This record gives sequence, C-alpha cells and structure tokens, in this order.
Amino acid sequence: MLTFSVVLAFFLWMILFYWKLVNFWAGMTMATLLLAALSLSFGKKTLRLEWRVSFFPWGVGIALGLYLLFWAANRLIHTFLTPLGAQIGAIYGLKSQGSDLAIALALLLAIGPGEEIYWRGFLQETLMKRWGPPAGYLVSTAIYALVHLWSGNPALVLAALAAGAAWGLVYWRFRNLWPGIISHALWDLFSFVIFPYR
Repeated sequence: MLTFSVVLAFFLWMILFYWKLVNFWAGMTMATLLLAALSLSFGKKTLRLEWRVSFFPWGVGIALGLYLLFWAANRLIHTFLTPLGAQIGAIYGLKSQGSDLAIALALLLAIGPGEEIYWRGFLQETLMKRWGPPAGYLVSTAIYALVHLWSGNPALVLAALAAGAAWGLVYWRFRNLWPGIISHALWDLFSFVIFPYR
C-alpha cells in the first residue's frame, strides 16, 4: 500500500501541476483528502492523533517561525536572485482559480491537515518504523519535494523541501500529527491568503 500511495501521489500532483486538468484548489483538496482517506483506512495503527492542549501553542509558534523564515528568504531571493523571485510570483498565479474564502477554507480544513496525515502520519511514520527515524525522515522529505517537480517551478520545489523538512522534524520530535496539522494549516493560510510573500 505504501508504494501504491506514493505512485498515486506522483500521479495526482502530475494532474494538478503538469497537465492542469482541473481547477487547482478543487483538485488539491480532492487529492489530499484521497491520500488522507487512504492513510486513515490502511494506516490506522500508525497514525498518531492523540490531542493535547499543549499542541496548539506549539503549532501556532511553529507556523509563525516558519512564516518568518520564509519571509526573510523571500526578501533575500527578490534582492539577489531575481529569476527565482519571478517563480515565487508564478506560484501566486494559482490564486486566480479561487476566491480568498474558498482557498482559505480548503487550506485550513482539507489541504493542510490532509497533507500532514498522508506525508508525515502515514508515509514518514511507516518509513521511520521500517528504516529508522533518520532514513525515514530524509526519504519522506525527499519524496514530498520530488512530487512538486511536476510544477516545473524550482522555487516551489525548494519551498516544498524546506517546509517538508520542517514539518518532518516537527513530526519526528512530537510523534503526533497535531502540531504539524496546526502549523501547516496556519502557515498555508498566512502564506497564500492573509500575508502572501510578494
């Protein structure tokens, strides 16, 4: 099931980023919900979703720290690496495919949580159990970045690598999905809707 899910993820990201067959936000919502549903069906024993109140401030703090890190990187890129800055702008072209409200709801309720459930809760957890934490973390982070190659946008691939590495470390540290779900959903919301990097 693990191999099938990775192949499916590559196929879904190809539809969204390369073939562009569907509205991006509707397609990403459906893709992440499908991968999350597979994770919940076949990885029930591996998913760690026990709630603790302390996870909320951790998730908010991690989202804020990641947002500030990306903000600083964005300033440096626009100052010293102008072509990469143009690629960042291209990512925001996807906003034309949905209203701010629809995008915000998709990011908060489906895309952020769904990605964490699949990429960290199912893929990373399974690989960490199979190959040990360091290898599982590195391989799952690499796969998360590689599926974004379909975008043809190096800035997006680098962003996926950096963010995926951060959320992978969060999952490794807590071995629970809630801090990553909270931080991923909030970071998405701020980065794409409230205070986009421009």
